[in-house]
Amino acid sequence: MRVSIVSALAASLAGFGCLLTTDLDGLGVAGTSDAGGPDGESRVDAGDGGAPGAFTCSERHRICTTFDDVEAPPIPGWQIVKRHTGQASLDATSSVSPPRSMSMSMSGEAAAGAYLVRDLSLGSSTSLTLAFDFRLVDCEPQLTNSLTFVYLGVGDGVGYGFVMLSSGSLAAGSVVDGENTFYPLEKLVQSDRWARIEMTFTAKTSSEIHLSLTVDGETSVDTDAPTRPPGSVLSLQLGVQAQAAPVGCRVAYDNVTLETE
Repeated sequence: MRVSIVSALAASLAGFGCLLTTDLDGLGVAGTSDAGGPDGESRVDAGDGGAPGAFTCSERHRICTTFDDVEAPPIPGWQIVKRHTGQASLDATSSVSPPRSMSMSMSGEAAAGAYLVRDLSLGSSTSLTLAFDFRLVDCEPQLTNSLTFVYLGVGDGVGYGFVMLSSGSLAAGSVVDGENTFYPLEKLVQSDRWARIEMTFTAKTSSEIHLSLTVDGETSVDTDAPTRPPGSVLSLQLGVQAQAAPVGCRVAYDNVTLETE
């Protein structure tokens, strides 16, 4: 049942990102930049004669969600989970592909969150790529807390994610049998501006994968990471979740795609 899957993922996330308190300020996230458009505006132009900001799904996408086909939740193909102060809604004020993006937030309570959940059969896949437009609208870094934005559960006790560490820095992460490893982003993600994040996971051996993360096409993480043989189902979460002290955070997503090989 879905409830049991969500509970299992929540248990896996309980320690995800909470163990690292090293000061990594200056890595992964920044407040302002001279690059790009004004805060919160779309950054994708029309291509091949398409409408401004148009995003096209293709047959290679196992998942392709633009949040433009409905005016309010539910979102086709996804379950929305809200814990405590978590909120989720479609946002017509800022998007990469108009007219809407997905906004999720939480405030003032520990173990809160709002996120989309979706399961997908992995089959015999040896590589998967998750891409999404991401906007870090407003988040409060806490010395005793961390935030999980993206979590991919690929087997019992095995998962990977996109997180904000307790220092306020962004990182990719892995958790295998309760052991957490983090890989801070080398390229800054500007606050309140859209960035295209692409995470690729490629199997190497039964105990190791290659993890690549790009920000707007530029490599930010490129490393090997631990793993175990995957299960048959990928469980994907996108949103914002906190596990420890109360924290306020709002993020937005657009144009979520997943490919497998």
